[in-house]
Amino acid sequence: MVRGVLYVTEERDAELNRAIRTASICTPKTHEKLLVLFDAVLLSAKPDWWTMTGFKRIPEALSEATRACSQSWILIPGYVADQEREESARGRALSELHAAEIEAEKVQRPGRPRRR
Repeated sequence: MVRGVLYVTEERDAELNRAIRTASICTPKTHEKLLVLFDAVLLSAKPDWWTMTGFKRIPEALSEATRACSQSWILIPGYVADQEREESARGRALSELHAAEIEAEKVQRPGRPRRR
């Protein structure tokens, strides 16, 4: 998971020789690009998440050329991700507490002998 600020801009792409929309996830303070999605398209926008698609560029190993690989992003606002993480942690804590209570009950009341 990558956390940052989403920027969507339109810029000229020399490789494609046309203007494209670029989505970037950047650090909040330095604006350093962590991820870039070229030719970005918003597929879906819901209150809790967005879906974007486009392509990323990967440098070729033996040349200066790049290879385009399609990619989709699911973008979740930070406050929603934080709430989900807290709920998940709370659920794990409750499960562990419940398991501990069951174990304590077993220790306090050993099993009864079976009747024949």
